[in-house]
Amino acid sequence: MTAGVGDVIARAAHAGALEADGASVAVLGGGLGAVPTRRRSLCAQLRRRGCAVSELPGDTGGRRWGPAASERIVAGLAQLTVVVEAADSVRELAPARIAQALGRTVAALPGRVTSPLSAGTHTLLMEGARLVRGPSDVLDVLSLSPGTPLAETAPPLQAGLTPRLRATLEGVGAGLDTPAKLAACGVDPEEILLRLSELELMGLLARGDGGRYVPRGPLAPR
Repeated sequence: MTAGVGDVIARAAHAGALEADGASVAVLGGGLGAVPTRRRSLCAQLRRRGCAVSELPGDTGGRRWGPAASERIVAGLAQLTVVVEAADSVRELAPARIAQALGRTVAALPGRVTSPLSAGTHTLLMEGARLVRGPSDVLDVLSLSPGTPLAETAPPLQAGLTPRLRATLEGVGAGLDTPAKLAACGVDPEEILLRLSELELMGLLARGDGGRYVPRGPLAPR
């Protein structure tokens, strides 16, 4: 399970994953060393049982764009984005829109018609998002049976690639996310740009902030 740590629903989702003896990935709006005091205990548990990630280094505090950046990362990491509550606004529906732009599946939980916090989820449902009522529906959307590891649902991105493209994709996944970083490993810069373009056209890479590349799905461990 992947989620941010900023709101009540995300914290509850992490706590539920821990209670079920599962693993979870926390995406932080600030650096890993700048976790607010009230959330440090939960983050410590998550890092023991899963991991925490951030675009910002060390003790760097959160930025105004931090929540939006963390939502983008969550949408990119997750196979399925489930919206539980949201107002019908650009800001509240941003995670779902990002997931849709990345080609991910979006699902939503219906609520009371009179509730402002259900307006956004109802908009998504009217637009074709998958309706989910609980964990079993989420597993159905993912075509999983209870207890089936998520990693078994789709082949890794490297599957079927030539060695040259596979090496570049794995390099990006390992943090060599710019042409300069990849070229520093001894590969011709023009060849690197060609490989990145091929991977992007194949839908395996996307360009993020600052021209950095990010894989558009899970990579098999080396």
